[in-house]
Amino acid sequence: MNLKINAVGLAFICAGCATVSPTVGSSHENRQFVLENAWSRSTLKNEFFGFRRLNRMAPIVLDTMVIEANAIDGLVAYDRAGGKELWRIDLENGVEGGAQASGDKLFFGSSDGQFYCVNL
Repeated sequence: MNLKINAVGLAFICAGCATVSPTVGSSHENRQFVLENAWSRSTLKNEFFGFRRLNRMAPIVLDTMVIEANAIDGLVAYDRAGGKELWRIDLENGVEGGAQASGDKLFFGSSDGQFYCVNL
C-alpha cells in the first residue's frame, strides 16, 4: 500500500513539473534583435581545405586592435574599428591554445613547440 502511495505521489509531482504556463516567455515575443556584421576577415594566409579545426584561440580585444590566431599558419592583428590587417606572425602549424596580453607584450605558445613573447 505504501508503495502505491509513493508511486502515485511521484507521478503527481512529475506531472506538476511538466506543466508549462502559456504566459511563460510572452513578454519576450515582441523583442527584435538586428545583428550587423561590421567586418570579418580570414586569419589564414593561404586557403586551407583540410579537416583541422582552425580557430581554437579566443580573440584578444585591446583598445585599438583585435588579435586572433589559427591552427594552420599563424597569428594576426586587425584594426578593431575597420578590420584592416595590422601585422601577421607566420608560424608553422599555427597557434591552437590561448594567448595573453599584458602591458605592451603578447604571450602565446605555438604548435611548433615554442613559447613566444612579442611586442604589441
